[in-house]
Amino acid sequence: MSHLVQRRRWPAISLLIASLLLLVATGPRALADEYSVTLDGLRDGSYVLIAGDPAGDLASPGPADWSGTSWTDLTNLYVTADAANLYIYADLPGYFFDAGDSGNDSSGTIGLAIDTDGLPDSGGGNDAWGTAISFGYTTINGFSNGNGFRPDYLIRGNVSNDGGWTELRTWAGNWDNGAGSNWGGINGGEIGSHIAYSFGNGVELAIPLADIGNPNPADVRLQFFATQDGGGKGAYDTIPSDDQSTGWDDATTQTQLVSVPLAVDPAGDLASPGPADWVGVAWTDMSRLHAWADDQNIYLFINSPAYDPAVSSGQLGLAIDTGPGGGNFDPWGNAISYDYQFTNQNLGSTPTAAANLPDYIIRGN
Repeated sequence: MSHLVQRRRWPAISLLIASLLLLVATGPRALADEYSVTLDGLRDGSYVLIAGDPAGDLASPGPADWSGTSWTDLTNLYVTADAANLYIYADLPGYFFDAGDSGNDSSGTIGLAIDTDGLPDSGGGNDAWGTAISFGYTTINGFSNGNGFRPDYLIRGNVSNDGGWTELRTWAGNWDNGAGSNWGGINGGEIGSHIAYSFGNGVELAIPLADIGNPNPADVRLQFFATQDGGGKGAYDTIPSDDQSTGWDDATTQTQLVSVPLAVDPAGDLASPGPADWVGVAWTDMSRLHAWADDQNIYLFINSPAYDPAVSSGQLGLAIDTGPGGGNFDPWGNAISYDYQFTNQNLGSTPTAAANLPDYIIRGN
């Protein structure tokens, strides 16, 4: 099967629920029946944490030593989506403005690399703004795939203290598409049409899916970075963690992407009395499922931060629907039955009514 054929086919496979379970599984859950995101630089409750980076890891001598670049110490990246937009949020607790000392205010640029087609070497390998940042992504969600992915789209912007000009560049053999257009829409202040900053909080982007080729959000892979202008500047810091500058002027090559989750579930929702009350099954409280593919395989990643091989116990299950028909009971004899009525899309915000039964079940200890 060719890579292109595989790419067309796998998103149509309904991963009805990656229900890691002990004795009970539940169907996919939406973040909420109704919710909205306000583009204001503040993180709304519907955002889901997808990647992190240690605090306090800026280079010294380097960006760690000036208040104007201390904001580039990145820590957390979040996403959410609706039927029309992908929303990105990065915590920037060190981002500030002091009218009495504007020469030392936060200054610099942000970047968001976006891969949407999953094809090796199909995007741009260098930064559209001419820094010493290059792109050769070989790892998704911490798993090496052996391919060199490059961004198909690149959002680059000055922080709002520096005017907030933000471009969305599209790769078409070069990065010229989108140059000279203030896509972000900031024209004074901190809030524009597609990007917003909030001092002491973060930066938020609202990306119309139409602007990045109308992908399924689960096909989108991301990396956020912060730096300054200049031909010798590498990435001062990144989310997910990656190569970062060891000083003021040090080139970096970015290799780490994180995918937008296929499905999400609220954290902290285990039953009590029940599995919430025993450390051995605390691992069954999961919040997101990631899925991506190459020309031979579908890969899944389900976060389970509480998993501890010394104490964790239980079973896992993955129900997979690929076509008509299917079974409605658990092959391992647990009290789990299947009667799926919805297929979640856009991180749960726009479920589609469709009755399904799994054609395959993966079960394991």
